[in-house]
Amino acid sequence: MKRCAMVGLLLCSMGPAAAAASLSLDGTWGDEAGCRISQGGGADTDTYVFVRNDEVRQHEASCEVLDVLKGKSGEQVLRTLCGGEGEIWLHDFILAPDLDPDRKDVLILHSGSGAEPLTVRPCG
Repeated sequence: MKRCAMVGLLLCSMGPAAAAASLSLDGTWGDEAGCRISQGGGADTDTYVFVRNDEVRQHEASCEVLDVLKGKSGEQVLRTLCGGEGEIWLHDFILAPDLDPDRKDVLILHSGSGAEPLTVRPCG
């Protein structure tokens, strides 16, 4: 009985689980086509991307941001749950500041798997 009370006390003292870290973007960021689509415009290309604090959206893939790990140099690893074309999968993106200090309004989105990094800017 004493052991059960001690376990209960330990569990209560731990409190709720820590919330996942989130992105701190100001609004929507995207490439030209992604910004247009994020604002309800039509798509004239199969290659677009936009990023919000809670999602990454590309052609035929919508990814919910589950967690964000922040690096010392401003990089952020986005752990996402993606869906598209009847499939679901986990995917990590890296969102990093542009290396040119004069381009503070530019982020680079690395999606891995040999894909070219994408440049995103604030929309609108």
